[in-house]
Parts: sequence; C-alpha cells; structure tokens
Amino acid sequence: MATPLINPLRVQGGTFYTFSSAVRDIQKTFTDDDARFVFSKFALLDIPDVATPSLNYENYVVWEGIGASAGGGTSSVPFLSSDNNVNIALSFQNYVLNFEEEILQGTNTLAQAYPTQLYTTSERIFWRWMTQINAVRFRAASASETTISNQYTEEDPTSYYKRVVKYIGDIDVVNNVSKGGHAYSEVYINVPTTHGSTPLIMWKPYTDPNYAPSRAWDNGNTYIVGRDAGSIHPSGLDLRAFYDNDAATSYTTSPSFGNVSNWTGTAAIPTGTGKPVKLSAMDGVVLNWDPNVYKPIVDDPNIAIISEFNASDAASDFSFNAALIYYDTYSSSSPTNKATNLYGILILDDYVNQGSGIAYLKRFDKFKPNKITKLNGNGYSLKLDLKFDSTTSNAGVETIINDYNTFSMDLFIDASTRLQEAAAMFLDTEIDIIDMKTRIKDLENFYFSQQSLDALSARISQLESSLNNAKLAFQSSTTLIDMINQVSNNLNQVLSGNLSVNLTYNTDVLGPGDGIQLDKSVPNKVKVINKIQEYNTFTQCKNTSGYVTTATGNGLTLTSLTDNNILVLGQYTNYFKNINQNPDVNGVEVFNDNVYINIEDKTNKWKKGQTLRFVFDGPINMNGYSIFLRTDSENVFGNGIYGKQVGIITPSMLITNGSGTFPKPIIEITCVNESLYTFNIDIIR
Repeated sequence: MATPLINPLRVQGGTFYTFSSAVRDIQKTFTDDDARFVFSKFALLDIPDVATPSLNYENYVVWEGIGASAGGGTSSVPFLSSDNNVNIALSFQNYVLNFEEEILQGTNTLAQAYPTQLYTTSERIFWRWMTQINAVRFRAASASETTISNQYTEEDPTSYYKRVVKYIGDIDVVNNVSKGGHAYSEVYINVPTTHGSTPLIMWKPYTDPNYAPSRAWDNGNTYIVGRDAGSIHPSGLDLRAFYDNDAATSYTTSPSFGNVSNWTGTAAIPTGTGKPVKLSAMDGVVLNWDPNVYKPIVDDPNIAIISEFNASDAASDFSFNAALIYYDTYSSSSPTNKATNLYGILILDDYVNQGSGIAYLKRFDKFKPNKITKLNGNGYSLKLDLKFDSTTSNAGVETIINDYNTFSMDLFIDASTRLQEAAAMFLDTEIDIIDMKTRIKDLENFYFSQQSLDALSARISQLESSLNNAKLAFQSSTTLIDMINQVSNNLNQVLSGNLSVNLTYNTDVLGPGDGIQLDKSVPNKVKVINKIQEYNTFTQCKNTSGYVTTATGNGLTLTSLTDNNILVLGQYTNYFKNINQNPDVNGVEVFNDNVYINIEDKTNKWKKGQTLRFVFDGPINMNGYSIFLRTDSENVFGNGIYGKQVGIITPSMLITNGSGTFPKPIIEITCVNESLYTFNIDIIR
C-alpha cells in the first residue's frame, strides 16, 4: 500500500479529503457481516488565515511549523508553493496521510504490526497536524466545565487567538444509493436556524496499541510511503515527506498525552527571516461527544444533549470554512462496543491568495436569531454524495457539494411532498363528492317522492282557487279603476278636513327614561309624567356615623371609616342635611381645624345645572377655620384624588343673626360647566 495522492483545492465548489483508515473500515463491511459503518457526527471549523504571526503569537497557519519544535526551529517542510491551495494539499498529503500510512504499515520502533482496533488513528493525527502548523492550542478544562478529569478545551479567545472548532453536531440523515454500478452514500449535514456556536467543546486523550506516547515510526525514506525520486504526482505536488524530525525521517509521539504546554520559537523558512510560532505539545486527543462530561449541560435541567446546548442562550453567531465528517464503527453482535472515528475533512471553498504569503479560506457566516434585536437567523444544509471505491490510490470518495442531481433522498423528499399534496386534494375532492351525492339524493327525493308530489298538487290547487276568487272580484274591466278613483277621493277629503280619520298606534315601542313615567292606562294614548321633584337624591355620607365630622376630624383621611367626609353624588338635584356630632353645652359644633368635604363623582358625573344643597341642622362655630369643598374622585383632571376644588367657605361668608349667635348655614353648589368642572357656590343663610 502507498500514501494516497490528493489534488489541490478546487477553485470552484468544495474539496473533500478522506483517510485510509476509513477506507479500511468500509472495506471490512464488505467481507464481515458483523461489521457496521454509519456516518454519525460532524464538526465545523474556522481554519485560521495563512500569515506570519507577530511576537504575540497569533494562531495563523504556518506551514513551516511542522518539525520546528523537534528540530529547534528547523522546518521539515522541503518545498512550498506561492499558492496556498497547493500548500494545504501538500501538507495534508505529505504529513497527515503519510503519517497514517506509516502507522497502518506498522513501521514503528516496536516492530509491531498494526493491530485491529475500533478507534483509528486518523483524528489524533489530524489534531497533531493542526498543532504543528500553529493553528490550534489547548488548555485544561476547569471544574466548572467538566464533570471528570483529564479533559481539554481550546485556549480562551483573545485578540491573538481565535478558536478553530466552532460547532459540533449529529448527522441528521444518511441514505445509501446503488445506481449504474456505483455505490453512493448521501450524507446530510444540517445546522438549524435556531442554533449558534457550541458554547463549550472538549477533547479527551486516547491511547491504544496503534498510537501511544513515546512511539516512533521510521521507514528511512525521504519520500512518502510507496514513492521515490522517480515518482510523478498527477497534479505536480512534491512527494517528499514532512516529518516531525526531518533529519531522522521519522514521526514521534509526545512523551505524554494531554500536555497543554507550548513551544515558542521561530520556524525556519528557505529564505528570509523565520516565522514566530507557538506550537502546542498536545498529542493523542479526540473530540469528546459525551454530553454527560459537559458540566454546563449536566447542571442545566433544560439541556440533555449537545444539540440543545447549541440552541441555548450561551450559543452565538460564528463563521466556518471547513467540516470534519465522523462515522461510528461497531459490530452488530455487540452494538455498545462502538467508536467514533474521523472519516475526512470537507473544505468548503478555495484559498484567496493575497500575496506576501497571506491567504484565507472563504468563510460562511452563521447567524443565530437575536431575541433582543429581533434579527432573523440563518441555517445551513450540506449534502455530500460519497462514492465508495476500494482502490488505495484514490482517497475513497468522490464528492459533489451543493449539487442539483435528484438522487435518492431528494427524490424521496419530493415524492413525499407530492404524496401529501395528492392526499390533501383527495380529501377535498371526497368532501365535494359527498356533498354532490347528498344534493342529487335530495333532488331525486323531490322529483320522485309521492309526498312531495301531493304537497305540490295541493299548492297548485290553492293557487288556482285564489286566481278564481280574483277573477270574481275583477269580473268587470272597470273594477280596478273604480277602486283607485275611490281611494283618491277619500285622500282628497282627508287633506281638506272633510273626512275624519281614526288611527291606531302601537304604544309598546315607547319606554320611559330617567326621571320620566309613561301612563298607558288609556288605550292608544300615552301620558308623559315628570317624576323629578325639587330634590331627587338624598345624598349619603360614607362615615360610619352617616354625617360629616367637623369637630373631631377634618376629612383628609380618605381611607378612614369615621373621618373621610365623602358624600356620594346622585342623579339630578342632591340634598344632604348634616347633624352636629360633637356639640358643646350650647349645642354649637366648634371647629378645631379646616374641614374638607369630599364629593364622590365615581358613579354619577357632574352635569351642567346639577345642584347639591348642604344643610347644617345645628349651629356651627368655624372658630376662624374654613370649609373646603372638593370633587374628582377618579383623578380625571390629573390633580390627584379629590384634587378638583369646588370652592372655599370662610367664616366671613356666613350669615349670622346678630352678636353672640352662630349660624346654621345652607350651602348650595351648582355645576355651571360639566367639561371643566366649574361651579357656583351660594350661601342661602
């Protein structure tokens, strides 16, 4: 077997690179009935731009970073192009795929063949490659992030570090197709509109006999596995391998997995000053898909799976330019013994080369609906048609991104839609047919029922009889003219007063209003009687005593049961007589404060010309104080409850009978403007 050869990124559409280990797992399902292979998960990446970092060590992609930490800054990259669409293919082929092929061939220091394991080495090599090109760095997950130990996440985002993995999710639909001698697997990737970036993404270390700490692979070949100096790449790519240690032509795993330290230095380039890099020592890690180790998920009763985590308030907008496709492999006899492996990487578009070694992969923006600004979100659906091929020289897939060929699932979805439409049309038609059957049955009954015929015959006989009677009434040709002339003469006599006319009226349609009584005792006559006397309403006071307090209170405590001084306004003319509640030995009520009388107009509003007469039954001594009359209990005028002042009665306004005597005033309030609530106050005595 040899390292698969791949092509540079396509300038239109996406490009998919797959792993040889995945091809082996697919081939195993062809020969082993117990083996299962199912596409299951995906991750969306934002691969950083290609650029030269500053001494702040931005995580720009630096192709020359491979081997720099092992060689003390000496790069293991023998040749680079000015076109980064070539460089990414060159780096992926000569490092990632060649490293994987070395492992598959068992060229390790233990001289141990590649043992069968559920987990492949593909994902661990991929994340090692991302650390080697300065793209990704890690830190240990905190106690607030994970429920178990030895879990890792990316460095916190800063102005110098941008997170690479933005979203992880499940593959929704997979459809297998066999057409024209070719086998396809249609993989549907869906990012719903309601989702944002995954708030927390964690990795876990994994060790097995195929990939363990302090392991080395060396075949002593400058070129990738299965190639030599005479080999020619169909796309013209360089065939010299990229190694962790270029001098030893070997790949070497870290002494321990889960090391979050970083090596800072300069990656050498063929000419000019080297590039500052900060290369992570992390090795042997894979994405952790288990929601039970994510503490924010475990702690939130409303979240149970990662998909719900992606729709939570912690998720936000993000951009992506690549997708990792994963599959599950297991045996049907023991389905719980399962591994999730990396199938390949989908790069959605090509690099935009900006010169001076700067380039970026085109990105797609994913917006989550904003509850505050009400901005709409967007969703993405990607379909990959993967054509299986067991040849080693081919990576094992042919990929069409966003194609419009209606294979399999597209046809199924369209057919389901048409079937639903047909079912709806059938139901509507069925209702119309039932209605037509009912109408036809009714029509038949009408024409052929003996009962209907008898009823029709009777109505015809009645019509015939009426017609005969009309003929008798108008047997003379002048009868109708004579009747018209007679009616005309009678009308003329009525108008001239020569003919008396008696009319009968329906008096039931007449009804009394407020203050009105209708007498219908005489047939055909209605007598209108005014029920309103000089005083129509005898006003009530809401104090428990039933009277206004003037000596022991002032009427300002509206919530008091004994001192609110609230008079309820009734309809038409109102009358209220106040009895002194605390007279002295001479029967005189002596004021101790200003007195406030509050007129409640909640049920009945003041009307123009309406009066309220307030009578003091006993003598009062205002003792230099005043009486304040107030209304507007509903604060219609905005001055507060009872904030509309009707008027003020001062001692000088009262009429006395001479020196040493005290008055028994009669105060009459009259509304002169019901819109503005203006009043006249008259002191009757």
